[in-house]
Amino acid sequence: ALPGKDGWVSLHLADTAPLLLPPPLPVELTPLHQSALEVLAPGYGLFFRQIADQVRATTHPEATDPQLADVLWDLAWSGRLTNDTLSPLRSLLGSGRTAGATAHRAKRAVPRGRYGSLTAATARAGTNRPTASRGGPPTVAGRWSLL
Repeated sequence: ALPGKDGWVSLHLADTAPLLLPPPLPVELTPLHQSALEVLAPGYGLFFRQIADQVRATTHPEATDPQLADVLWDLAWSGRLTNDTLSPLRSLLGSGRTAGATAHRAKRAVPRGRYGSLTAATARAGTNRPTASRGGPPTVAGRWSLL
């Protein structure tokens, strides 16, 4: 991490990462940091919501999403965690807009399919199926895992 919302990022192939990555930087590990590391210890990637749920279920029921997001970034900047996408980094460091995005977006026409009136009627009735949430703040999107 660097002052402000900045930091150095390195990209490594998974096969060569153990040979090329420097050792993790020192960071003061609080009990919340330790809990996050323990949740990720089995070695697979977890989405933020899965990490948050497991940390709250085991040791820190009072932990908030912003606190857990800060913990993940502390661990990432120290070189202990990685993510499978660059979108949380973009969201943390910038406006969150992707390359090629324009300031003004044209309105999209409502798609009209064969059953357009049926889907519009169910949307108005509020009968849409809920989607599974892997969410959290956009700065912690993607799967997090230990390096």
